[in-house]
Amino acid sequence: MGAEQVSLGREAATLRYLRRLAERCARTMGPEDVPEVVRLHLERFPGKFLSRLGAGFLTQYYLSVVESPVGIALVAEQNGQIRGFVTACLRSGGFYRRLARQRGFRFFPHIVSPLLRDPTLALRFVKSVFQRFQSVGGEDAAELSSLAVRPEDDGLGLGLALVVRSLDCIVERGGKDVVCAVDTSNQALIRAYESLGFVPMREIHRSDKSVLVEMCKHL
Repeated sequence: MGAEQVSLGREAATLRYLRRLAERCARTMGPEDVPEVVRLHLERFPGKFLSRLGAGFLTQYYLSVVESPVGIALVAEQNGQIRGFVTACLRSGGFYRRLARQRGFRFFPHIVSPLLRDPTLALRFVKSVFQRFQSVGGEDAAELSSLAVRPEDDGLGLGLALVVRSLDCIVERGGKDVVCAVDTSNQALIRAYESLGFVPMREIHRSDKSVLVEMCKHL
């Protein structure tokens, strides 16, 4: 058996394990889950851009994904407790344009105070909105937008199980390509995505000096 066949066999075994794990704990996120999802987001991403916009902004964002016909939102639940979540959207550029057009007024009250407290956020916010209006990876590509698990669940495969389930959901709804962006400082997550078949495409340099790697997978 060649090295390539061994590698493919390991990947298939990993996918089977992750799908079994997802079957046991992954379910669709509902509006009632959003407060806990927001708390987990703030815990895992302190000081990051979306966290700096505040809990109110995040609440409206995750509710928008849950309620959107092109949104995919899943949580991992064990023993009645949310252990992690993942969100994605089909045709990401169109999703964010509709979001601004149909629900922008719901976000406005929640962004005024953070922008007044920290004017440096204003330029970043404008740039982020403009970038979101452009479809990541092409007009028909789906985007994995958020992923987090509780700190004590790091390294147990729960996050990857959520990713695999979200990829299955994207395929079920006609998606053919999916992209995500990962901070280059998180090499463990980059390797994890590579183990699922994601390929690094380009680096994105942010104004806060952080660097993201955009990764793509054909489904």
